[in-house]
Amino acid sequence: MNRCLGKIAFLLSCVKFGGAERVALNLAHALRGRGFSIDIVLMVNEGEFLQEAQLNFNVVDLACNKTYKLPAKFLKYVLEEKPTFVISSFWKLNFCACMVRAFWPSFGLALWEHSSPYQTKSTDRLYYFVVSNTLYHIANHIVAVSRGVGDLIKQNSLALKGKVVCLPNPIPGPEPILLTVARARHERWVKGNNTNIVYVGRLAPEKNPLLLLRAFIRVPDLIKKNMTLTFVGDGPLRSELEQMILDLHLCERVKCTGFQIAPYEIIARSDILVLPSNREGLPSVLIEALYCGCSIVATDCGGGVRDILQDGRFGTLVPVGDEEALAEGILTEAEMKRCFEHQVTGTARFSPDAVARLFQDTIFK
Repeated sequence: MNRCLGKIAFLLSCVKFGGAERVALNLAHALRGRGFSIDIVLMVNEGEFLQEAQLNFNVVDLACNKTYKLPAKFLKYVLEEKPTFVISSFWKLNFCACMVRAFWPSFGLALWEHSSPYQTKSTDRLYYFVVSNTLYHIANHIVAVSRGVGDLIKQNSLALKGKVVCLPNPIPGPEPILLTVARARHERWVKGNNTNIVYVGRLAPEKNPLLLLRAFIRVPDLIKKNMTLTFVGDGPLRSELEQMILDLHLCERVKCTGFQIAPYEIIARSDILVLPSNREGLPSVLIEALYCGCSIVATDCGGGVRDILQDGRFGTLVPVGDEEALAEGILTEAEMKRCFEHQVTGTARFSPDAVARLFQDTIFK
């Protein structure tokens, strides 16, 4: 029987459909494979990924519907379950984890920053500045998912530079059968005229899916007649998006599928993935698109977008909020039809086992 290397607890608010939640489970799977015991510690026991979490890990429901109640609830968990190391995601949860470690420093602590709070509203920025500079030093490491996120934390904090470590998100590739589907799709795309465009993510203001729809409208009709656009995801903008599609008589060309538990099923069948966000941390969907050999158009919205696309080597970068530039980017990628193998080479550093090894060697040492 393999020796357990220690208990790792992932502290999350829930396991809803989101990039941070997805990569937390990806890393949990990889660390379990390397010999660690895993707890998924949730403020509330809900979210689209809950079934996956319950089938694979020990899920701990803190039954905590308010953040101010979290320190006491999490301290009780720490005292009873004695985790070796805690990985906390989202800055408000990070503050609470630091408070618990200050009181009971029996565990190692890494604060996983997926995006910078300095890109949010001013009150949150001020709150984050004060509390991060007061509490973050209690953690062993602050894990930034990209150079952009790491640089923002360093620039806006005092005496935290030595604690910031940049590690990529762990993103697994598709199943072999879907890779075969993706290759066949790419061959048809190169030889034909039809182009399938896809958006995968929450339909929320910060993701700006409406910008993509407006950009799609700008594509000349002669070209657009050979294009389809699929929005994969759910969120507060879904009703407005569907109404716009209806009003613009685009129902034959544009679809909203809602949330999909396995986005690779759609990405593998898509030619161009578009990310129109106002801000991002390290968007997993770009890496998933590269695994499938897709072409990419993305707004240069900070975080890890430029890191993933390596300054345009693996996709077209356009200014944030510029629908005309986004439309031009779509046309550019549709004409270029990037090589499948070239796109796949951009994924090597994001494999879950490679990232788990980095965490083991850098964070848990």
